[in-house]
Amino acid sequence: MKKTLISWLSLAAGSLLGTAYGAMEYTTDASTVFLWHMNESSGSVITDSSTNGYNSNDGVARVAGKFGNGIANAGVVQFGGHQGTLVNSSFTAEAWIKAPAGGWQSGLVTLVGMQEFVSPWGHNFYFGIDSGKPAFGFYNGGAWTSGTAASAIGVTDDWVHVACVYDLSKPQWNRAVYYVNGVLVATGGDNLDGNPTGSGYLYLGQSGASGVSFTGAIDEARLSSVARAASELSPNLVPEPAAVALLALGGLALLRRRRN
Repeated sequence: MKKTLISWLSLAAGSLLGTAYGAMEYTTDASTVFLWHMNESSGSVITDSSTNGYNSNDGVARVAGKFGNGIANAGVVQFGGHQGTLVNSSFTAEAWIKAPAGGWQSGLVTLVGMQEFVSPWGHNFYFGIDSGKPAFGFYNGGAWTSGTAASAIGVTDDWVHVACVYDLSKPQWNRAVYYVNGVLVATGGDNLDGNPTGSGYLYLGQSGASGVSFTGAIDEARLSSVARAASELSPNLVPEPAAVALLALGGLALLRRRRN
């Protein structure tokens, strides 16, 4: 009986741990500014899963995404004139992306951004890739502040999760941290000043002003008005089967201990 139970627990733990950890789609919470799954199979609509309803009606090219579908060669995708807001707030900006066929583009390309068309002109917020490095910037009410990770993301054919977390509770020199595939790759180094104070029209794949489109693919873009922990990022989320796997491992360890 013990041998049978041990065998079952070993099998359960092994098979479930194969899928226990890994990337997952997000669900919304009170801190979600927008969440774009991009899973629509056709048509022009990109639906915001947050309660803010920041939907787009611009035409997009659908591709196979990290989860379900994504979009490629986004161009200027404006979200129906919707204005997002980041005011005196920590934030986390993130997305799954795939590099263009020729590698990361030279210079800054915006993945998601907010742009106002009144003074001060230009971005009120952006999150993007600068020559392969995660980057962001925002208007703080009196000046522009921005940061860039120290090292570039390796070029790969796989989907890559990139995230920037800006935490107002930390000192200026250590407010921004960058993650690639859920792993911390850079922290500090940028002397970032002030709080985000702007709102603006939402864009995906390009800002309304730069004229430079991200020519790779994008999926599962999320902006949050809180500094997310690493455990909350998509690559680090634990699906429900993990709980069963951990229980099986615990039972297996207990039985083996009793046998000894």
